[in-house]
Amino acid sequence: MHVVISGPPASGKTTLARALADALGLPLLAKDTLKQGLLDALGAGDVEASRRLGRAAVSALLAVARDNRGAVLDSVWADRDRAAALAPLAGGWPVVEVDTGGRVDVDAVARQVRVA
Repeated sequence: MHVVISGPPASGKTTLARALADALGLPLLAKDTLKQGLLDALGAGDVEASRRLGRAAVSALLAVARDNRGAVLDSVWADRDRAAALAPLAGGWPVVEVDTGGRVDVDAVARQVRVA
């Protein structure tokens, strides 16, 4: 199962993703972690280079997720791109999306995700 954490920047996605990954016993794949590794290795250069590294981090995150039976994915998913980006994950395993738009009870979400 893949659990996709959605929401705007600074909405608590990473905090929720870490807690859910622990509660569900799934690995956490976080775009910001991948991007930081790319920045450390390649440097940012300028704003556009940083954006390219961000897109590369999302591509890497999705590639790793496709090769795993399950994970919690933490990234900002643009509405226009979300369906296309996440479609390849649905190849036989459930994809559950959790939105950080409000207060989230990690235990309740973990119970709901386990049922899905």
